[in-house]
Amino acid sequence: MATSAAMSKIAEDFGYQLAFLKSDKELYSVFTKAVNGKWDATRFVAAVRGTKWYKTHSENWRNNTQLQYSDPASFKSKMDEQYAGLRRIAGEMGVGGTPAQFKQLATQALMMGWGDDIVRNQLTSWLGKKGATLTGTGTSGQVENAIRQTAFRNGINVSDSMIQGWAARVMGGTATIEDAQQSIREKYAASVAPGFAKELAAGQDLYDLASPYMQTMAKTLEINPGDVDLFDPTIRKALASSSDKDGQVGSVPLWQFERDLKKDQRWLKTNGARDELDKAARSLSQMFGEGV
Repeated sequence: MATSAAMSKIAEDFGYQLAFLKSDKELYSVFTKAVNGKWDATRFVAAVRGTKWYKTHSENWRNNTQLQYSDPASFKSKMDEQYAGLRRIAGEMGVGGTPAQFKQLATQALMMGWGDDIVRNQLTSWLGKKGATLTGTGTSGQVENAIRQTAFRNGINVSDSMIQGWAARVMGGTATIEDAQQSIREKYAASVAPGFAKELAAGQDLYDLASPYMQTMAKTLEINPGDVDLFDPTIRKALASSSDKDGQVGSVPLWQFERDLKKDQRWLKTNGARDELDKAARSLSQMFGEGV
């Protein structure tokens, strides 16, 4: 067997680095045969092209692998550039991940010659996987904010997995933010207020539809309007506590809702309650001639 120095020289004559050939068992086996058989470069290259390694790796992969061993500094520079580009795209999308995930994906992108579109698709596929997150910025941030706002305006609590699922579909091009918002209205908000199902299907938010109830509650119980929302048990009950003659569940009439609020213990502590009680007491006094 030739010396290590001699084998390095032969490998270089063949156009390869010895370390590269040793990185794959099949390639090194072919190289060993070439050295022992005193093959010329043409025969060796032909044998390499017949290997499983050559046939199962793209030209980009093969070239970058060789560069990794022949010019490590240049390979590192390309790797750093790929990693920086990947982090830029991830930032635009609002997708976060662990350093190990980013490094692995950057390596795949470089070795396989992925363009930005493929990188975006790969980042989208991360959502829902361990270590991958929505950063609240970029495209995913827009999706997250839109979903959370629409969910609040329709009295729905949304999970992180639900948001990630919608974000993946939006960024993957199979859905729009509007699709996510409408799904919240029709699939979830309609169960909170069945009587408004048609309006919700038409794209209205339950917050706007239930606004008269929230305003009535704030006024009657004399509380801050900002403290009344669709998650308040009193509001939710009013939106799904009435049945028509056909048994269809709907919202109670506003006049009944206001009347029911005055049965609430909180109403007794309001100025309105005191005024009404004082007025009732004066009426009784007048009836019995006990004063004005």
